[in-house]
Amino acid sequence: MSKRVTSWTDPLPDSVGPRIGLSLAYIALYVLLDRISFLEALHGVDITPWNPPAGLTVALLLVGGGAYIPVIAVAALFSSQILPLTPISPILGLVTALVIAGGYAAATTLLRQAFNLDLGLNRARDTPLLIGAAVIGAGTVALAVVTTYADADIIPWFDLREAVIQYWIGDAIGIVVFTPAFLLVWDFLRRRPAILPRIRLMAIAEGLAQCTSIIGALVVIFGFGHNGYSFELFYLLFLPLVWIAVRHGLRGATAAVFLIQGGLIISLEFVDSSVATVRTFQVSRWRSPRARRG
Repeated sequence: MSKRVTSWTDPLPDSVGPRIGLSLAYIALYVLLDRISFLEALHGVDITPWNPPAGLTVALLLVGGGAYIPVIAVAALFSSQILPLTPISPILGLVTALVIAGGYAAATTLLRQAFNLDLGLNRARDTPLLIGAAVIGAGTVALAVVTTYADADIIPWFDLREAVIQYWIGDAIGIVVFTPAFLLVWDFLRRRPAILPRIRLMAIAEGLAQCTSIIGALVVIFGFGHNGYSFELFYLLFLPLVWIAVRHGLRGATAAVFLIQGGLIISLEFVDSSVATVRTFQVSRWRSPRARRG
């Protein structure tokens, strides 16, 4: 009989060495992910179709707690000064960085203290709680950040609604896709001595085949005469996703979604199609059917 996985809710131990190492790794990975996903940013700022740093931020706050709020603010401020195409003053960058850090810190504190979220996502209620917090927290942060940009004349007020929706979607996708993946990787590393002996050759072979199926679907979508209509083939990605979910449950589905989203971001770096096509597809889902027909 398999040993029951205990609930994991406690943050990291309060020791200086691991905190410094984790902080530096977070800042480096935050900037790297922000750079990779900085594709056709709306108004030249960090309003993109996907925002993986939001998922990394929520994962760090869940694992490490509120002590990492200054680290998050530093990473967001640094990224705001080197990536956007539209110049952002250090003061404005600091304000938005504090909004991001404070908004997601409030959401993760609620998850950990009020709902006792299991960071290993071992219970059925943990993932829906995380998704709900992602939607609410991302919406709050999006409204605050975009309003700050509009007040600073970086975004015109008449574009406020579209910018808020796009920021909201980008952050929500980043959290829903990347936070569970980061948490499961951290949980794997935490329990590695107990897990590694149970991994078998057939499981490795099946995993490689499933990864190959994801890559194959991406090649079909982006690799052969790619055009604007190729986005209609996105449904091919459901085939490996369903296969992996049936075989490996929530953990497998989380890993598959992570690989698919990462593959989409990388693929869009190498095709001629504009990421604006993806943004139009996303935003159109928020408009009425009559508006979309028009």
